[in-house]
Amino acid sequence: MQKVFICGPLRHINVEVVAKQCAEAKRVALRYWRMGYNVYCPHANSGVFHGMVPDDTFLTAALNELASSNIVVMLQGWKKSLGSRIEHALAKKLKKEIWYEPKPTT
Repeated sequence: MQKVFICGPLRHINVEVVAKQCAEAKRVALRYWRMGYNVYCPHANSGVFHGMVPDDTFLTAALNELASSNIVVMLQGWKKSLGSRIEHALAKKLKKEIWYEPKPTT
């Protein structure tokens, strides 16, 4: 089973924005689970701990998960997120398959 890493904005000063970003990431993650992928979604793992642990702790853990993934799915707005840009750069460096959401409909 291929492993998908969900990548998108997570950190924000406004907890309501964090909740919205987490909800969107989880929605996308569920879609990939239903398609048969093994999914790692940082938003589902650490989004509930907003501000309780240093951000770099979560980013380091996420980079480790990304390294073991086959596919990286970039959510809308990822370019505005420093963490997402770091994850994207690592995905490119490791030559991961990168998909960009939303996927075009046919």
